[in-house]
Amino acid sequence: MSSSKKDNLYEIIFFVVFVFFMFYKLIVCFPLLGSFMIFKVVDYFLFLKYIQKNGIPHVGEIVSYENDRGYKTPVIAFETTEQHIEQTPQLHVSSDLDKFRSFKKNIGKTVSILYDPKSPEKFILINKGESSYFGLILVFLVGVVFIIVGLGVLLGYINTAK
Repeated sequence: MSSSKKDNLYEIIFFVVFVFFMFYKLIVCFPLLGSFMIFKVVDYFLFLKYIQKNGIPHVGEIVSYENDRGYKTPVIAFETTEQHIEQTPQLHVSSDLDKFRSFKKNIGKTVSILYDPKSPEKFILINKGESSYFGLILVFLVGVVFIIVGLGVLLGYINTAK
């Protein structure tokens, strides 16, 4: 979401610690990964709340789709008073059906967006708000499971020895 230098530094530190524990004690990676997932969910949730409160409603046009492991993310083009923006939304949740659908008929259609007045390249599709929350809740729950399993093994509540 927010790609500030501070966030990038935290992500680099997390990556280094994660790689270290991959070789030292692998089970520590579970709570680390779960914590990272929850951190990103909270970050995106706060962004959604911010953009819904302060975002500027606007209309964009779908110009193409990017493929990400089979899922399709729309590339939206729109104009602000200062610049032309053409990129994917800040947060986009896809379903398994998106792998099989043909989206060519949507190219050229207009969509409603909300963009950040301070940073217009950060925007969301208005009609995808509910599915974004569903996706965030799902990732949050997976993160919690990773933390519980990892801590359960580390604290001896879950026995992995045969």
